[in-house]
Amino acid sequence: MKLHFYMLFFFMLFLAACQRPALEAPFVLEELSKNQRELLGKRLELALLTQPDIYPLRSSAGAENETLFKFIQAYFDQASFFYHRDRRSPSDNRWNQNKQWRVRILASNTPQSFCFPGGDFYISEGMLRLLKNEAELYSLMSFELTLMQEKIMLEELAEQYVAEDFIDLLELGSTKGGLNRQDLLISFFEITYEDYQLFEIDKLTIKHVCDSSAFFENALENCIQSIDQGNSNNWIAQKSYPGRIENIRNFPSLNNCGNRTTNGSYQSQVLDYL
Repeated sequence: MKLHFYMLFFFMLFLAACQRPALEAPFVLEELSKNQRELLGKRLELALLTQPDIYPLRSSAGAENETLFKFIQAYFDQASFFYHRDRRSPSDNRWNQNKQWRVRILASNTPQSFCFPGGDFYISEGMLRLLKNEAELYSLMSFELTLMQEKIMLEELAEQYVAEDFIDLLELGSTKGGLNRQDLLISFFEITYEDYQLFEIDKLTIKHVCDSSAFFENALENCIQSIDQGNSNNWIAQKSYPGRIENIRNFPSLNNCGNRTTNGSYQSQVLDYL
């Protein structure tokens, strides 16, 4: 009897060790490491890359494309430097300093841009055509990087799932209930942000532009106006709010901003190749 009792006791301990306790979403987010966030970005990226008919990517091959990608990547390296290589930045802001965050161009006329968790930047040909110069491109990159870094995107994405499903999608790429990384990607593109969240991201974006470049602080204002152009699109619907331009104009001026808007290279390095 004692033998059976001990066997049952150790079996129960084994089962308890194998079971992952159900976690509430806020606790999950607090515990999510940067390595896990990068893994989440890889899950989303794989979901996108395995659907080329829906999300076609522009090739980087050929002299013209090499010029285009090199130009955009150089500005993105500058915009993202603070987050993953600058040793002067707070440790909370640093990611893997040896990993270069990549730029990918979607071969689509739909205006679109985003950063996956972990830092890789996607922008569509349609969005590149709307922008007027490299100052607007830089401010758009800074906005997407800030949105990714501040975890607002992560919070809104996680809220669409129970905690166990979210962890399974992160760690395994699928859930026991049949959800997979494609579902995760759909949820990512369906995120809606509150006005106050985007308001705070705008303020941080302008500070980032001023801290990390020589561009005017009104680059973000000009960027948003170029994207909007009086026509509604998915980016504006997802990442904008009423009175945004007026709010941005009323932000306190930052003394460390530069005074450069463009050197004219955006036309010859980007627009001429689209």
